[in-house]
Amino acid sequence: KKYINEKTTLDTPDIMQYFKGLALHEIMTYRGYVIESEDTNYDNPKEIIVNIYKCREDFNDNKVNESVSLNSIDLKQNIKNYIDEVYIDKLDLEIEKAYITFILGYDLLHDMIKKYNVLECEKNYDFCDYIANRFLDSEEYSNFNCSSYTMLQEWLSKNMSRIEQEYKEKIVFKNKIYNGNMIMIDKGFRKNIPICFLKRTIYENEKDYIIAFNYKITEDKISWDYAYYYGNLKEKAEKYFKKVMFGGHLVTDENQKKSKLRVKFIGIDNWERPVYKDIKGNLYKDINLGSGALYLHTSVNNDFYGEPDYPIDENIKVYIVEDFKKDKINKKEGINVAR
Repeated sequence: KKYINEKTTLDTPDIMQYFKGLALHEIMTYRGYVIESEDTNYDNPKEIIVNIYKCREDFNDNKVNESVSLNSIDLKQNIKNYIDEVYIDKLDLEIEKAYITFILGYDLLHDMIKKYNVLECEKNYDFCDYIANRFLDSEEYSNFNCSSYTMLQEWLSKNMSRIEQEYKEKIVFKNKIYNGNMIMIDKGFRKNIPICFLKRTIYENEKDYIIAFNYKITEDKISWDYAYYYGNLKEKAEKYFKKVMFGGHLVTDENQKKSKLRVKFIGIDNWERPVYKDIKGNLYKDINLGSGALYLHTSVNNDFYGEPDYPIDENIKVYIVEDFKKDKINKKEGINVAR
């Protein structure tokens, strides 16, 4: 697993979870108990002698609570069955699992579930119940120095990306296409403002990664109040999306200097929107209808009568010129402030 991860930069699944045996002198944890496979039972070679410790501390101090001989075939499951039958109070365990399932659904996994808009309570409950069982089998649950809630938080932080992937597979999540060329990679909230991370396909091999604020979805259309654009710099966009999800700002030293865009007024469209053109022939529409500061959007298909499309980045300072060659700047200049 380590070798493959280093060579591929992937997080490969731990295939050892499918191995049902237990190698000699290997340990496992279950329901808070630590179990060690000690040796073959020479009186019955088909069985393995295992030592059972009540907790990790007893294991470290070599305080064996019991040694028992169990069938070596499917040994892990045989150990679990023995612990359940001899040590575990089934009622207490069910109460513990119900508590963990509840706090997963209504607290610790709530934001993840909300993100995918799955309203089927039964499906979400089944998934939280499944995750609760996985936690009860974990080493973190065996740590009695901290509360179950604290250890559950720690366990989730280590496994969250895989849990979210499993959830997406369970709900058969597929990236929906918006505006004909966008998919939503991730979404969440920043101080109650909905934000999303988008990938826009411009050409076959050209992508644009976008962080959009206060977005709205109407059927297959997505729009937003303002956004930051990162071109094909996916890793940078991911970094800043995580930053803003934790309340950070996207204005940094490198983008505090505003880029300049010079545009020339070329007319009014059929919805009373002033239309401007830059030196490259790109068209922009002022959706403030010429009142107050400019709020320029690109035009669909770069058409004079097209609908406003994407807003200009708020870090671009817009100047109106009379002639690109003479570069005379009109007294009216607008800073593209998104609202």
